[in-house]
Amino acid sequence: MSEQIEEHVYPRTSRLEAWRNEIEIRRSKNWPYRKIADWLREQKGLVISKEAIRKFCLVRKISKGASKPKTVTTTPTLSLKRSKRPYYPKPRQPIKRIFEYDDSEPIDIHNKKSGISRSSSA
Repeated sequence: MSEQIEEHVYPRTSRLEAWRNEIEIRRSKNWPYRKIADWLREQKGLVISKEAIRKFCLVRKISKGASKPKTVTTTPTLSLKRSKRPYYPKPRQPIKRIFEYDDSEPIDIHNKKSGISRSSSA
């Protein structure tokens, strides 16, 4: 019994890819999504919602009023260059100590050195 294994099918591309340049031109001329949807329905016979066009433009970074539509799309590359200046952590500030302890002397629990007395006057 031999099974037929189907070939892997990559995710579908958008139906709007065929008209990407026209959509970019219209968005650069400040056309709203609804007007683009109407144009596609009337001129190209493609029934699609304005929300689908909005998401298409959002994913492909097609913005309203852009100066020039991009005709070639490129995949951004990650730069693996190291910075010229190596990282050195900032030196730590010395800790301000409130209590100092000298192990050669007994602990002064009555604060006699500071001049504070804890005697109560009744």
